[in-house]
Amino acid sequence: MRKVKGVRSIPLFPQIIDPAYRPDRLSFKEWFHIYPCSMHNDMPNFYTTRRLFRSYEPFMCKDAVKISTAVPTAWKLNRRLFNCAMKPYLRKSKWLLHADGRLPYFSWWVNTPLQFGIWLYRQVARRLGIIEGNQGPWGDWVANVKSEQWKEMVEQCRQSSVPIRFLTQSMSLEDALTTDTLPVAKRGNLMQVAYSATDYSDVTHGYSKNN
Repeated sequence: MRKVKGVRSIPLFPQIIDPAYRPDRLSFKEWFHIYPCSMHNDMPNFYTTRRLFRSYEPFMCKDAVKISTAVPTAWKLNRRLFNCAMKPYLRKSKWLLHADGRLPYFSWWVNTPLQFGIWLYRQVARRLGIIEGNQGPWGDWVANVKSEQWKEMVEQCRQSSVPIRFLTQSMSLEDALTTDTLPVAKRGNLMQVAYSATDYSDVTHGYSKNN
């Protein structure tokens, strides 16, 4: 099976690592992504949920960080260390399927054929029209920035007071939000800033009446 360009592991066979990625490079990329926590793109999800309800994220604990720095990178591949540590806590939900088609309670070698079968079914079902739209746990931002609701929000944010000094002289706020000049993630961030600097009532009314 061919490796996907830009991905260090072969799809569905994460134990097989691209030789071009040395263990020290894997460790560097890992720590640059999660330490400090502010470097992680998804950390706001943990920060906000802890203020909404009793939520404890064990992997933000300092002791977990110390363990992760002490063990070899190979131990952490394929969630092997995670599986050994968390398996007792996953017993009650062992048959609850993860969104990517695996059962976190079981090891990677159990999940590889299971995940492949579910992945294959989803690919065929999408092409046959059995599965439509985004069925994942997270929103599809690529689809979001192409939607009519996004275009309406862009129109309402055109007069936003957000400073656009960081944009090129030939780029307007509308161009930045609707073209491929900026990555999708940055367009989402820019929309949040523009939204915060715009009259909330106008934007909310325009978006809610279409949802």
